[in-house]
Amino acid sequence: MHPLIMTLMLLQSSHFPTNKPNVRCTLTAPRNCLIGNVPYLDVNLDNLTNDRIYLVVRHEYLPYPRCQLEITTPLGTRANYPNRWACVSIDLSEWHFVHVEPQGKLNPYFNPRFKGEQTGHVRDHQLVPWNFLIPGEYRFRFVYSTASHDLKDWHGSYPDADPVMLNKFKRMPKVKVISNEIRIFFFAPIFLF
Repeated sequence: MHPLIMTLMLLQSSHFPTNKPNVRCTLTAPRNCLIGNVPYLDVNLDNLTNDRIYLVVRHEYLPYPRCQLEITTPLGTRANYPNRWACVSIDLSEWHFVHVEPQGKLNPYFNPRFKGEQTGHVRDHQLVPWNFLIPGEYRFRFVYSTASHDLKDWHGSYPDADPVMLNKFKRMPKVKVISNEIRIFFFAPIFLF
């Protein structure tokens, strides 16, 4: 190869770094569970950057961030989605944003600014006992998305958005991350007579 071409290739690779993910999603849970029980799942979002970022905690009546659990049963089918009826909707506010330090973590189901009782475990409408009645191995993945750049998708009363919230929205990475896949074996109880 000609030396000039080799030099240009090296310059190009150093001037255009590869796109590294700035947020990672990790899902953890016990390895076994009794059928008919709901497993405790924990999710963490890791800030992989050297900057302070904002992420949004999940709220049941906010359209974003999208926090979706994917469950595959031992039969290879998806777990049922029971009907959900929301009676209320709320607007995104400055309160929903949580500051995440460089290399820090956030559980999207736990808001450190909220003083009420929180377990921090994943809450999802699929996590109901009747979705875990078949013995065998279930597979779980978690999807977290802040991908929409349009504030109207996040905030119902966009014209009234306060400047503090808008600043945090701009500093939040717009990402869609998918967690690792975990497998939980659901077993039937053994009765000895």
